[in-house]
Amino acid sequence: MIIIIMTRLRIVTVAIPRYMDGDKEVLTEDEKWTVYVNVIRKKEWRQRGEHATPTAKPGLHPKKVLLCFWWDTEGPVHWELLRQGQTITAEVYCAMLDRVAAALAAKRPHRQHQKFLHDNAKPHTARLTQQKLQQLGWEVLDHPPYSPDLAPSDYKAFRSLQNWLNGKEFATEAELRQSIQEWMDSRPAGFWVMGFVDLPDRWKKVIEYEGDYFPED
Repeated sequence: MIIIIMTRLRIVTVAIPRYMDGDKEVLTEDEKWTVYVNVIRKKEWRQRGEHATPTAKPGLHPKKVLLCFWWDTEGPVHWELLRQGQTITAEVYCAMLDRVAAALAAKRPHRQHQKFLHDNAKPHTARLTQQKLQQLGWEVLDHPPYSPDLAPSDYKAFRSLQNWLNGKEFATEAELRQSIQEWMDSRPAGFWVMGFVDLPDRWKKVIEYEGDYFPED
C-alpha cells in the first residue's frame, strides 16, 4: 500500500505543471461494462414478520458489452462497444487509436497538440501501444495505478452514465447503444468541461493527503 501511495504522490506532483503548461486540451479514455438489465436495489422498510417485495435479480452472468469511450472538454470524440467475450488486446487498442485519431482530425481540426490520459491496463502500456502513441505524436500523461479517483471517466462520465442507465432494460445492443448516445447528447457543454476542471484539484488533494486516497465530497 505504501508503494501505491508514494507512486500517486510522485506522479501527481509531476502531472500538475505538465497539465498547466501551455495547451490544456486533454483527451481521456476508459472502459466500462454496460449491462442490458440495470436493476436498482432499493432499501425497503417493513414490519417484523412482513415478507419483502419480490424484485428481479440479475443473473450470475448478466448480458453486457464493454464501452470504450474517448472524450475531452468539448465532449465525446469517439466510442465503441465490444461484445461480451471480446477482449481488448494491444492490437485491438491500436486499431481503436487510429479511429480516434481520424475522429479528432474531423471533430477537432484546430488542435495542434494532443495530451492523452488513460490508465495502466496492459493493452495501454504494451510496447505496441507506446509505439502507436509515439507515431500519433500524442503526449501521454502518467496515471497512478489503482487510482480511479483520478480518472475523469470514473469520477465524472461513467458515474453520470450509470445513473442514466439505472432502472433501464434493453432487449438488443441497438437499444443500449441508442440510450448511451442519448445520454451523451443530453449532457450540457459544462458537464464535459467540469470533468477536467476537477482533475488538477484532485491531484492537489492527493498532495494534501500525502498520496493517500481522499474522501469524496
